[in-house]
Amino acid sequence: MKKITAVLLTVLMAFAVFGCKEKQEKLNLNDFDKLLQNQPAYVVDTELLVQTGNSADKRFYPDMLTATVQNRSDKIITYLKLAFVAWDKDGKPVKIKAAEEKEDSEIKEVEYKKLSLESGRYYGKGVGINLASNHNIESFKAIVVCFKTSNGEKWENPYYETFKTAFVSKKFSKSMMISYTKQKDDFKALSKNELDKTVLDETKLSEKLSKLPIQVLSADYVVQGEDKDATPDIIKVTFKNASEKTISNVTLGFFAFNEKGEAVRIKEAGDNASSGNYIALVEYTTTDFVKDAVFGDAVTYNVHENCGIKYVVGVVKSYTDSDGAIYENPYFIDACLIYEGKQIAVAPPVSTET
Repeated sequence: MKKITAVLLTVLMAFAVFGCKEKQEKLNLNDFDKLLQNQPAYVVDTELLVQTGNSADKRFYPDMLTATVQNRSDKIITYLKLAFVAWDKDGKPVKIKAAEEKEDSEIKEVEYKKLSLESGRYYGKGVGINLASNHNIESFKAIVVCFKTSNGEKWENPYYETFKTAFVSKKFSKSMMISYTKQKDDFKALSKNELDKTVLDETKLSEKLSKLPIQVLSADYVVQGEDKDATPDIIKVTFKNASEKTISNVTLGFFAFNEKGEAVRIKEAGDNASSGNYIALVEYTTTDFVKDAVFGDAVTYNVHENCGIKYVVGVVKSYTDSDGAIYENPYFIDACLIYEGKQIAVAPPVSTET
């Protein structure tokens, strides 16, 4: 009888350990992405940003891995941690090595601090991992590892380990399957209807931008002389420092459109190799801009003559204040969603200054 009881207890213990274990399932890439879409923070876009076509300049303009994250919670996010994995043109795993770093890694974690990312807003475009010049990365994926909120809460992604198991040191294929076990997550994520209510249209975006510490007052495409080598056409922007501090290192984003209001690619004067981009990011580093000052005459960007530009929209992306803190415009990616590669309904009048 004792022997039978012992055997029964062993069976029951085995059932408790294995029988109640969550069953693993397999998802394709699209279904795994849909799983992540329902989390309180989600990578909505990734880009391998090639910052110059001249390899000799990679020390100064390194290629960059960027990932845009949307805050899909009802909290304000103040801290983000992302993780990146990468592959070469054949889908073989590539170790990621950041510029100026000696070590490389099969998975690279990156922290973003001192944020104030409101519900529905985005962060990450134009920032990320500056790559070593000899990288051979052709594709990559990114995931939110964790975040912290303004009220001290912390969320850790329950599928981060699944992500690592699926992609780290694995050859990438669009047909690959991902093994996962459903995880509990008590942190509230907004529903689609709730997210839709956070979307900004052009009018709402303009209202938000008008209340920022730096305000773009005008952005014009200026046609100069006939000799484009000597006097190339320019984008000229005027902006005001409405903050309480002196600022520097102002980065602006320009979006350009033709006479029909259709988006056109912007190329810098002298660039005869690339096809240009629908957004040009330009950093002005030479001057400290004092409180309440308006700047414009020295803030220009030389444009290739064959761009076909008629109208320009300018938006501040970031700046550095006198304490060394970097300010990131919380609505910059909203501007990209509205203007980058899109058509504008009403185009502002073109400047004819010379």
